[in-house]
Amino acid sequence: MIEVDERIIISEFLHSMRQTGLSPRDEAFTPILDGQLHRFALEGDRYGETSGAYFIHADNWPNWGFQDWHEGNVWHKFKLSEDAVKESTGYHKPTHEEYLKQRAENEAKKRKDNELQQEKQKALISKAYSLWRSDSINHDIEAVNQHAYMQFKQVSLPHYCYAGINKEGWLLFPLFHSLTNEFRDIQFISPPDSEGHSQKRFFAGISNKGCWYRIRQFKGDTLFLCEGIATALSIDEFTRGQYSVAAAMSCSNLVEVARNCRTLYPNQKIIIAADHDRNHAGENAARKVCEAGYADDFKMPPEFGDWNDFYLSKKGQQNNEQ
Repeated sequence: MIEVDERIIISEFLHSMRQTGLSPRDEAFTPILDGQLHRFALEGDRYGETSGAYFIHADNWPNWGFQDWHEGNVWHKFKLSEDAVKESTGYHKPTHEEYLKQRAENEAKKRKDNELQQEKQKALISKAYSLWRSDSINHDIEAVNQHAYMQFKQVSLPHYCYAGINKEGWLLFPLFHSLTNEFRDIQFISPPDSEGHSQKRFFAGISNKGCWYRIRQFKGDTLFLCEGIATALSIDEFTRGQYSVAAAMSCSNLVEVARNCRTLYPNQKIIIAADHDRNHAGENAARKVCEAGYADDFKMPPEFGDWNDFYLSKKGQQNNEQ
C-alpha cells in the first residue's frame, strides 16, 4: 500500500485544477480525500450554487477528477506522478507477484466499499422518504401552487403530481428513479430572494443519478425531457398537456435518464428540451444524448435562457397586446 503525504496530493490536485482553468470560489476550500463524489462552488457561482464536483482517491496510487457541470458530463482526471510518489514514499516498482497481490487486495476493498456505500445510500433514501411522508410536510397542491417560487415562475402543478412545503417554507419535490420508479431523493427549492433567485439542493449524501421528476405520464407518442422542474411545467403549458414531460434535474443527468427512457419506451419519440446556455452546456449535453441514440432530437429556445424564460417572455408579450 502506497502512503503519500496528503499535503502533496492536495497540492497536486489544486495545481491540476488551476491548469484546467477552474478555481474554487472559497479561498479556504480544502478537498476531502475519501474517494467519494463531492460538490463545491466554483469561481463565478452565485450563492447557493455548486457547479463543481470532484473526487480524490488517496489509497494506493493517488488519483482524482473534477468537473464543471456547465461543460456537460466532462471529467478532468489525473493521477499523481511517479516522481512525486517516489519523493514522498521511496516507492519501488512492484514485482509481478506483488502487483497481483495488490490488485486482489484492491478489488476486495473496492467490493467492500461498494457494499458499504450501497448500505449508506439505502439508509439515506429511507431517511429522505420518512421526511417526505412525515406530518411536517404540507402536501396540498393548492398551497404548493401559491408558493412564491411557483408564482415567480408563473407555473403550476397538475393536481395528480406530488410536491410539498416544509416548515421552513421550502418546496419539496420527490424524485424517482427513471428505470425502476423507486423513490430516491428530494429536491428542495427555497422561496426566491428580492432578485428572484432561489436556492436548490438535494438530500445530502444521496446520488440522484438517473432520477427524474415526471409531470405527465404516458401521454401521447412523445416525451419531452428537460433539466429543471419549472422548465418542465412550462413545456407542459406549451403543449397543453398532450405529451409526457419530465425533468432530469441537470444537464449532466440527461444521458442517464434518456437511456432509461429509451429502454422502457422504445417506441416513444424522445425530445430533449435543452437550455440555451451561453457556454453551450445544455446544447452539448443534448447533442450527446442524441448522438448516443437515446433521443430523437433536441430543441432550444431562440434566445439565451431556458424554456421557462421563453414561456415568461411570451406571456409578457400576450399581456402587452391585451
